[in-house]
Amino acid sequence: MSLKAAKAMVEQATFLRGSIITSYAHIEFLLADICLKAWQKAEYAHLAGPFPYKTDSRIKAVGALFDSDGPLKPHRPGVQPVLDQLLTFEELRHFVAHGLLIVRPSPQPSGVKLEYRLYRTTKQGPQIGFLVMSASELTDVSLKITELLHQMLHAFRRIYFDLGLEFKIE
Repeated sequence: MSLKAAKAMVEQATFLRGSIITSYAHIEFLLADICLKAWQKAEYAHLAGPFPYKTDSRIKAVGALFDSDGPLKPHRPGVQPVLDQLLTFEELRHFVAHGLLIVRPSPQPSGVKLEYRLYRTTKQGPQIGFLVMSASELTDVSLKITELLHQMLHAFRRIYFDLGLEFKIE
């Protein structure tokens, strides 16, 4: 394999990694943001709780907001696909974000194999975990999570407009 081909494989793997991490992080941010903003409104103040740090707690908190009677309820269909699917990507996102990436050429039609390795703490002590996918499989995941982000952004534009919420960084 030429140096140019090897470099292209690594660049593709790096791009996919960044795409998945960026889309997932953007969705996580939006989930936290709507919680903090909605909890300030009278109709949702009773749902306010500790900051939802983990993804599953954000999904539960956002679900409670959209289940509650109030101006968010009609927007539930726009965010439900994200709430239903985001956790299916959590394990992969963890490997992609925190794991060592090894790019391996493959003679098979599926092409490049991407191997992620990371250490985990278990009751038996640290153990190494592995995730191996083809570049085409990771591309499919990247497209799916990017589509979820686009759905969320579309829904949130409408929500922020309808509820008069601002997106500002202080």
